[in-house]
Amino acid sequence: MRYTKENRAAALAYARAGIPVFPAVIYKAGNEWVKKPLLADWQRHATTDETVIDSWFKQRPDMIAGVVQDQTVTLDADRHDPEIDGVENFAQLCCDIGAPPRHPTISTPGGGQHHIFRQPVDEPLGNSTGRMGARNRVQTQ
Repeated sequence: MRYTKENRAAALAYARAGIPVFPAVIYKAGNEWVKKPLLADWQRHATTDETVIDSWFKQRPDMIAGVVQDQTVTLDADRHDPEIDGVENFAQLCCDIGAPPRHPTISTPGGGQHHIFRQPVDEPLGNSTGRMGARNRVQTQ
């Protein structure tokens, strides 16, 4: 997998949004995608410094930007199931209730999208799976 320009652009978009990143690689092991940080103590080394991020990409052009999850909320719109298309559902949700604030959006190897938002400080959001459901099951008023 080599999306050097796109990966660098994504890392810099995170940094400009104030979201610290760290260098990581992603590879396929069997049917699963594996993500691995390239630095020990990666949480401490995560940065928004564009010069540091550029130097990481010069050393490892195949890297991706890892994100420290406790500072962000990621909406992971997957396309694993033809009956439940998370990308289409998210687009429909945006049409129904309005577009979210500007945010970094990353394309995933499986054709999905990661929408990254800053974690609210006063009311941190949690985690759930499958909450958007199939489009024909989503009810709007």
